[in-house]
Amino acid sequence: MSIWKLQYPPLDLKIYNKFLVYSRVNPLTVDEMQNFEKGKSITTNADRTLKRSMRRNLYRCKLRRDVLIELLKKVGFIPEKQWK
Repeated sequence: MSIWKLQYPPLDLKIYNKFLVYSRVNPLTVDEMQNFEKGKSITTNADRTLKRSMRRNLYRCKLRRDVLIELLKKVGFIPEKQWK
Protein backbone atom coordinates (compact mmCIF):
# COMPACT_ATOMS: atom_id res chain seq x y z
CA MET A 1 0.00 0.00 0.00
CA SER A 2 1.37 3.41 -0.88
CA ILE A 3 0.36 6.84 0.27
CA TRP A 4 0.54 9.94 -1.90
CA LYS A 5 1.46 13.24 -0.26
CA LEU A 6 0.80 16.64 -1.78
CA GLN A 7 3.81 18.93 -1.49
CA TYR A 8 3.46 22.65 -2.04
CA PRO A 9 6.32 24.69 -3.51
CA PRO A 10 7.88 27.54 -1.50
CA LEU A 11 5.65 30.58 -1.04
CA ASP A 12 8.06 32.98 -2.74
CA LEU A 13 7.41 31.46 -6.19
CA LYS A 14 5.30 33.57 -8.54
CA ILE A 15 3.66 30.53 -10.16
CA TYR A 16 2.59 28.97 -6.90
CA ASN A 17 -0.90 28.04 -8.09
CA LYS A 18 0.27 26.61 -11.43
CA PHE A 19 2.03 23.45 -10.31
CA LEU A 20 1.78 20.90 -7.58
CA VAL A 21 4.27 18.20 -6.66
CA TYR A 22 3.23 14.76 -5.51
CA SER A 23 5.59 12.36 -3.81
CA ARG A 24 4.99 8.71 -3.02
CA VAL A 25 5.43 7.59 0.58
CA ASN A 26 5.85 3.88 1.23
CA PRO A 27 5.12 3.00 4.84
CA LEU A 28 7.34 0.39 6.44
CA THR A 29 5.85 -2.90 7.51
CA VAL A 30 6.38 -4.16 11.04
CA ASP A 31 9.10 -6.56 9.88
CA GLU A 32 10.89 -3.82 7.95
CA MET A 33 10.74 -1.51 10.97
CA GLN A 34 12.17 -4.21 13.26
CA ASN A 35 14.93 -5.01 10.76
CA PHE A 36 15.75 -1.31 10.46
CA GLU A 37 15.98 -0.99 14.24
CA LYS A 38 18.31 -4.01 14.35
CA GLY A 39 20.59 -2.40 11.77
CA LYS A 40 19.50 -4.35 8.70
CA SER A 41 18.77 -1.64 6.20
CA ILE A 42 17.57 -3.84 3.29
CA THR A 43 13.87 -3.41 2.57
CA THR A 44 11.39 -5.82 1.03
CA ASN A 45 11.63 -4.10 -2.36
CA ALA A 46 15.44 -4.13 -2.30
CA ASP A 47 15.42 -7.82 -1.39
CA ARG A 48 12.99 -8.59 -4.21
CA THR A 49 15.13 -6.61 -6.69
CA LEU A 50 18.25 -8.47 -5.55
CA LYS A 51 16.62 -11.86 -6.05
CA ARG A 52 15.25 -10.85 -9.46
CA SER A 53 18.71 -9.78 -10.61
CA MET A 54 20.14 -13.08 -9.36
CA ARG A 55 17.55 -15.01 -11.41
CA ARG A 56 18.30 -12.86 -14.45
CA ASN A 57 22.06 -13.46 -14.13
CA LEU A 58 21.54 -17.20 -13.73
CA TYR A 59 19.36 -17.25 -16.86
CA ARG A 60 22.00 -15.36 -18.84
CA CYS A 61 24.74 -17.72 -17.65
CA LYS A 62 22.74 -20.76 -18.76
CA LEU A 63 21.99 -19.06 -22.08
CA ARG A 64 25.71 -18.38 -22.71
CA ARG A 65 26.53 -22.00 -21.86
CA ASP A 66 23.88 -23.33 -24.27
CA VAL A 67 25.12 -21.06 -27.06
CA LEU A 68 28.71 -22.20 -26.46
CA ILE A 69 27.70 -25.88 -26.51
CA GLU A 70 25.81 -25.41 -29.78
CA LEU A 71 28.82 -23.66 -31.31
CA LEU A 72 31.19 -26.42 -30.20
CA LYS A 73 28.83 -29.05 -31.65
CA LYS A 74 28.66 -27.16 -34.93
CA VAL A 75 32.45 -27.05 -35.37
CA GLY A 76 32.76 -30.69 -34.30
CA PHE A 77 34.74 -30.04 -31.14
CA ILE A 78 32.37 -32.14 -29.02
CA PRO A 79 30.25 -35.07 -30.21
CA GLU A 80 26.49 -34.57 -30.68
CA LYS A 81 25.51 -37.37 -28.28
CA GLN A 82 27.63 -36.11 -25.39
CA TRP A 83 25.35 -33.10 -24.76
CA LYS A 84 21.55 -32.97 -24.79
